[in-house]
Formats: sequence, C-alpha cells, structure tokens
Amino acid sequence: WQHGLEVGGIPSVPKEGFVTDAWLGNWDVVGMGYDNLTTYGGAPFRIDAGGSLLYRAQGAPKGALFGKEVKELTTMLDPVRAPQAAKVYGGITDEELYLGILRVEKITEERIDALVDTYWRSGGLDGERLRVLLKARRNNLLAKKEELLQKLTTSGKIKKKLTHKAWVEDLTSLEREGIAGFTGRSEER
Repeated sequence: WQHGLEVGGIPSVPKEGFVTDAWLGNWDVVGMGYDNLTTYGGAPFRIDAGGSLLYRAQGAPKGALFGKEVKELTTMLDPVRAPQAAKVYGGITDEELYLGILRVEKITEERIDALVDTYWRSGGLDGERLRVLLKARRNNLLAKKEELLQKLTTSGKIKKKLTHKAWVEDLTSLEREGIAGFTGRSEER
C-alpha cells in the first residue's frame, strides 16, 4: 500500500479519463465504495481496471454488452445504471468529451494490435475479438468527435474558426488560467 493514497468518498477528479474508461468499457472505474478511482499527491489514478474490456469486474463475460458502439458514454453517466460513475463524471461537458476523444484518437490501430499482442493473456479468438472491438469502438468515438465539433461550432462554444489543435491549445490555456470554470485537461500535457 502506498503512503498518501486517498481512497474512499466521492473523488474529485478531472473528467479527462472518462472517454478512455468508456472506450475500454471500464464499468467499475469508480467502484461501489468509490474505491477504484483515487488520488495520490493530488493526481488521479485508477487502482482497479477489472471491469474493463471483455469481462465484468467479477470475471463474467460481458458478451454483446461490450460491442462496437461505445454506449458507456451514456450508460456510465446514468444515475440508475451507474450511480457511482454518474456522481463522479456527471455534468461532463461537450468540450471535455471532445478532449477525451482526442486522447483515444492518439492510440492508433497499430498500437492497439501491439498492446493486445503484448498484454492479452488468452490470445487466440478472444485476442482477435478484442482487437476488432477496440478498433471499432475507437472509430465509433471518432465519428462522435465530428458530431461534437459540429455541435460546439454551431452552439458558439468555438467563437472563431479554429483547427481542433488550436482549439485544444485555447482550452488548455483557459484551464491554466482558471477561466470560466473550465476543468478539463488537454491530452497534450
């Protein structure tokens, strides 16, 4: 056990990792007792990813519930289906979702293959299924990225025509200055 690890209670963490947790199907990211997502030295981190990918936290297969669409972007924010995650991640903004998708976008299909080859213990058909699902889920998020960008542009959240890179730099600047209550974090840090 690490001295200084803060466990329990509703953690106050940036929402930057939410999209990654949704992509990986990390249903138990927060934990029933708010004990799977914690902080150390003020920095958030996950101490149990057992509910990720193809299996539930207790080891049962997720089956069709972990499919090609990242439904967790909705289900993990639903206070009935995921009350703990909804308390931690509820109120996530379109800007934060967009930045989270940009983080997942950086993980290439080649990197997905390499990670599955290196770390997926059962290999075989499960490994191939995992590769296919992670790539499909990433593509699902990339389609949502374009929808979010359009929504942010038409809603006036982006007031001038910017490339998404320039927009991310602007948001990172806002966060550093504490302007407008912005609490998201850029993946470029």
